[in-house]
Amino acid sequence: MRGLTVAPILAIAAAAILAGCQPVTDVEAEAANPELDAVPLVQNLVGEDCRALPDFEATRASSNLLRAYDIYCGRWEERSGRVFEVSAVGGGPSLLADYTDQSWWRDDLDLVMDCGSGQPTRILQATDALILDCNLRAGGWPYTAIAAEA
Repeated sequence: MRGLTVAPILAIAAAAILAGCQPVTDVEAEAANPELDAVPLVQNLVGEDCRALPDFEATRASSNLLRAYDIYCGRWEERSGRVFEVSAVGGGPSLLADYTDQSWWRDDLDLVMDCGSGQPTRILQATDALILDCNLRAGGWPYTAIAAEA
């Protein structure tokens, strides 16, 4: 008889716990485990495998930011780089220069590094780009920032 009174109490407790659960949204699920969406990349100069992990918070923070990725290599826990894909809607022929001179992207760079002006170049054999030679403020390590058309 004692077992009969415990079972309803456990059932009520389980129902109360489950009733308090909120469904997880797709964005929350993706943010909880970005490794599931990791994009494998080539190895770095010391032979470590690199990967791009989605940065969902950065994507939600800007209206013209379509996608953001943090780049990690090996077992190093600090990111090695970042990739942003932005919308060019409403941008004119000076869009690259605008981004490298004065934009949220340039402001983000200026917080952690000293960069020169963007220099015109081509990457991947045919893509117009501006390349910025930078040095990290902490330590002076060289860093390259690139703004390119898609």
